[in-house]
Amino acid sequence: MPDGRWRIREELPRLAGQPRRRKSLYGDTPEACLEGWRAWRRSGAPSPDERPTVAQLGSLWLDWLEPNGPEHRIDLSTWVGYETHVRRHINPWLGASCPDDLTAAQIEDWLLSLRAGGKRPDGTPFAPMSPAMRRKVLTTLRSLLKWGVGRDLCTRNPASAAGLPRKARAKRWVPAPDSELDALLAAVRAHRLRTLFEFALMLGPRMGELLAIWWTDLDRDTHCIELTHSLSWKGGPMRRKETKTAAGQRTIALPDVLWDSLMEHEERQREERAAAGSAWLGSDAEPYVFTRTTGAPLRGDGTGGVGDQWRRLLRRGELPPRNFHQTRHLASSLLLRLTSGDLVAVHHVLGHSTYRTTVDLYSHLQPAAAGAAAQALQGFYGARGAQSGVIDGGSR
Repeated sequence: MPDGRWRIREELPRLAGQPRRRKSLYGDTPEACLEGWRAWRRSGAPSPDERPTVAQLGSLWLDWLEPNGPEHRIDLSTWVGYETHVRRHINPWLGASCPDDLTAAQIEDWLLSLRAGGKRPDGTPFAPMSPAMRRKVLTTLRSLLKWGVGRDLCTRNPASAAGLPRKARAKRWVPAPDSELDALLAAVRAHRLRTLFEFALMLGPRMGELLAIWWTDLDRDTHCIELTHSLSWKGGPMRRKETKTAAGQRTIALPDVLWDSLMEHEERQREERAAAGSAWLGSDAEPYVFTRTTGAPLRGDGTGGVGDQWRRLLRRGELPPRNFHQTRHLASSLLLRLTSGDLVAVHHVLGHSTYRTTVDLYSHLQPAAAGAAAQALQGFYGARGAQSGVIDGGSR
């Protein structure tokens, strides 16, 4: 090459009605160039004498996304979701087919198979898939084939013409009675993670946000807390990362009752640290607020995780079963009632990505707003009706 680099060029499959296509790989040395070509071939690249299959495209696409590469195109947990869709739900049915041979009708038949459940083509059983999950899997297939079209690995994207499964109508959240909230608070009072559960019930942060809090996130002068990070375990080792959206990074003022609980929790953690001695796994560089008795960060899922402890706590208290995420709904419905329906305040506390999300989820909890609108309209039009007199609008 004129710039001193080396290049390997390979002919790609020729598609009907399309010009010749080539794949070029570059390197600073012949050895680096050859190693890059070998890596590309190992990633599932199609042979020059065959058209790429859906499975081969999926392998190339996932490799290109590079969750840990220099471009950081997507988060690792998102990549793991895509890889699972391709491996478990796309390849068993469509992996051996060439994208240009697929039709929208075949893809819709595949979606019906996912809906029915039973056994995959390889004989492994799987449960019926919900409409929401089928929509996600189809979106993954569309993105995969769109990427292939953009790189001349196929000429069309049949998934774009396939109809999406009908989106289920979201169920309206019904606020819990005060008696259930009282029972929940009584149930968590004797638990080691009492403060964590109180935090969730009062302010509704996501589980990952709760477990990512450091003591340095607390402002001890103003009794505020900064929620800027989330703890994730999906797709690899535990890692603390910034929240996905800017709205998720927020500063929240804590009520005195929760602040006092946090201070008591801090004292209990000091006692646990002293008892553990050299076995303490916590770090002053990463001072997590909520930890195991060993000082290690808590997990949200799995046996012994926060979600598992929450479910056991509800069973012992003979309370209605609720997953941990529903504490966000419990907190938001109570906040709406206590703030006279202030959706802006609730949006800030919950950290929804958009204000519309808050409105869609909780606007039905504001019956007073409809009454206020009716009264305002009556005041406006009623006065004008009195001024102009009554007009007979009956049928003749």
